[in-house]
Amino acid sequence: MKEFCSFINLAQCNTILNNDGKLLDLVFTNLECNIDACDSPSVTEDKFYPSLAVSFSFVKDAQVNFPENAHDLKYNFRKANFGELYEELLRIDWSALEQCTDVDVACDTMYNML
Repeated sequence: MKEFCSFINLAQCNTILNNDGKLLDLVFTNLECNIDACDSPSVTEDKFYPSLAVSFSFVKDAQVNFPENAHDLKYNFRKANFGELYEELLRIDWSALEQCTDVDVACDTMYNML
């Protein structure tokens, strides 16, 4: 595992131990990151799996100018009526999704509803 991670330029950067002094959650990245114990977890924290706060810093690369192709379809989202879109989404009865126990069926059901 160590050699594989080194080969693809990943490093494990979590140092937060659980109540037993063990490291159970691994965070692999090729970016510089900071990991701390989460001060305000969203759910009740498990003593064996402490909540983590992971922070990454990104540096914006220079803008890349992709060649334009006249045959490519382009969407102008500035012309969209987002208010009406949101209203339409609110009118949909989503309760059928609650009956789905399989994620693929749920996805197909949602697409059919849309």
